[in-house]
Amino acid sequence: MPVHRPTVQANSVYEDRYLLGTAIARPCIARKQCEIAIAEGAGFVSHGATGKGNDQIRFEMAYYALSADLECVSPWRMPEFYKRFPGRVALLDFAKENNIPLGKVTKKDPWSMDANLMHISYESGILENPATHSPERLWQMTVSPEDAPDKAEIIEIDFKAGVPVKVTNKTDGSCMHAPVPQTRCALQHTRVRHTRGIGERKKERERERERERYKRERRGRGRGLKRASPSNSSNFVNGKMIK
Repeated sequence: MPVHRPTVQANSVYEDRYLLGTAIARPCIARKQCEIAIAEGAGFVSHGATGKGNDQIRFEMAYYALSADLECVSPWRMPEFYKRFPGRVALLDFAKENNIPLGKVTKKDPWSMDANLMHISYESGILENPATHSPERLWQMTVSPEDAPDKAEIIEIDFKAGVPVKVTNKTDGSCMHAPVPQTRCALQHTRVRHTRGIGERKKERERERERERYKRERRGRGRGLKRASPSNSSNFVNGKMIK
């Protein structure tokens, strides 16, 4: 069974609002790393996750579950690495000095991006400030709703045992159904999301909710309420700030 299938079948969403597009990918990447490492007789695998987030756990638990003989190298937890590269600016400078291509990533747009068939996520730069909107130049898998067609497009998704197996476009009659249906369905759905301005805009809605929480927190300071971080939803219950 593909490692992502139970997640899709369960319609897993973290805290009822955060889609797991990036989280789903980590065990898939780790499994392929282990497969290649074992085939090549390698003794080590590595990942680029920092030492303060969830991704390091997703990678390393998968490594250890799949092969107890492989050792994990985690550069962001090695002092000799993070002292030399204390942040993204240092890494961007290193890449420039050594002619390492970074695509559209620059110091002005220093996005950290994770893309797969399911979605793309962004962080870093101005995105760390919940009071700012995402610039349209950032989007890769969607368009602004203002640029989307005014005419509706109707799609129908067929499921089997909780897994999408076919996507039918009722508007133009096209259909995606193949021996690897999950992949084909994801590609078709991504195309529709891109055309219709769906997908990455959800991230913007999440940021809007953070801005609203931040405003409520600022209003509450004068009433003796506990100060809360605008990006930490643990200080709120049902939209109300915890005293």
